[in-house]
Amino acid sequence: MDDIDKRIILELDSDCRMTYKTMADKLGLSATAIKKRITKLLETGVIDRYLATLSFEMINADALIAIIQTDGLEYQEDFIGEVGKNPAVLQVSSVACGKGGLYFVFAMTSGLTALSDFGSFVRTLESVTSAEIHVLIYPRGKKVTLTKTQIRVLSQLVDDPRMSIVEISELVGMTARRVRRTIVELQEGRGIRLAIFWNLGKGGLNEVLLRIEW
Repeated sequence: MDDIDKRIILELDSDCRMTYKTMADKLGLSATAIKKRITKLLETGVIDRYLATLSFEMINADALIAIIQTDGLEYQEDFIGEVGKNPAVLQVSSVACGKGGLYFVFAMTSGLTALSDFGSFVRTLESVTSAEIHVLIYPRGKKVTLTKTQIRVLSQLVDDPRMSIVEISELVGMTARRVRRTIVELQEGRGIRLAIFWNLGKGGLNEVLLRIEW
């Protein structure tokens, strides 16, 4: 995995419907080369899946990171599995630590009650000695009212965010031109996010998280 692969990931994370041609023009490669690289990233699991989701503002949600310290007596795999059962959890990472166990948990909650419930969940897990929960600064998008046409198109994008315009038009009974315009409206309105779920560890890279205090 090289710098070009990383740039491809960032481009897809900002717009997973970006065409091979558009990305090729941005990165100075051929569309064929871009397609081959994306295919490889999918096959290796670096790109886990494409996503079509509502923005944080649309669902009043927050992205969180929980920093969990344990006494080290837990079985790591079992502990990660237990944490992952919580529906708010998106990812759990274990971190090398000199004493006990240390885990970073990424999650998403909606509303103060859900945030409080998530905090109670992680703090009462067996072996946990301390847990810090922080809200991440992340683009929240906007809260918009979706039209019936937009909802019809979005229902197809949820199943396959990279579904072709022609296929969507056939499924929803609209012209390709109208579908294309609707997708542009959805993206420009910032009420939805077309992105990817990625795992750099699958590409032989180590994820580095910096904690800066001031």
